[in-house]
Amino acid sequence: MDIKYIERLAKSAKLKFTPEDLQDWSVKMEKIFTWIDQLAQVETSGVPADIVSPVLDLREDAARAFENIPAIISAFPAEEEKMIRVKKVL
Repeated sequence: MDIKYIERLAKSAKLKFTPEDLQDWSVKMEKIFTWIDQLAQVETSGVPADIVSPVLDLREDAARAFENIPAIISAFPAEEEKMIRVKKVL
């Protein structure tokens, strides 16, 4: 895999690598993509869907009122009227 591609990925993820790390990741990524290509060639049309992705017992997706609003608001640096101010992320 091209080192320039790994450098772009690292930059977008805000990671810094040494030249040795870039070479190492290049080899690792090449192996991963080769494995993905092999998986894509596997014939799965006869495999039932419930075997491929079993149904999980998930909770109901429903809105719930939070009882302790003052505790949440106290975690933020400032409050103005009904708005809360959050810390800068970037």
